[in-house]
Amino acid sequence: MAEIPALRMDGQNWPTWCANLKEALNELGISASISQTMPNPYNKQVNALAKCTIASTIPDSLFLRILRFKSAYKCFETLRNLFEKPTTTTAVQYELRSDKYKQEAAYRLEMATDVHDMSRCDKLRSDKYKQEAAYRLEMATDGC
Repeated sequence: MAEIPALRMDGQNWPTWCANLKEALNELGISASISQTMPNPYNKQVNALAKCTIASTIPDSLFLRILRFKSAYKCFETLRNLFEKPTTTTAVQYELRSDKYKQEAAYRLEMATDVHDMSRCDKLRSDKYKQEAAYRLEMATDGC
């Protein structure tokens, strides 16, 4: 049977661990238990053996994450989601999203610095004072 190294908590050896796990399950004739193509998902003995193989090669903290799952497939998929590197498409989407946020942040920063630009405010203030002065003058002349 294939030697399965213990999966590191940080998942750094995920590719090696995953390949060795698949090879070991294949040698046991139960590799379908970690894929969706399992012919009989209710075969308790096969499922238990696959779960035991997974559980015996992962740290306790990871085991606690998969403890509640009934199927070896769900256990394996949970670990895969934790440690598998994103696909190229996902990486490109992440980069585009990151660029979008950077642009939005730069725009917000630009707008925030415009608030401190008093040249427009002074003009608005002087226009407001002129309007108020004209209104007072009008009120004063209408009252006499």
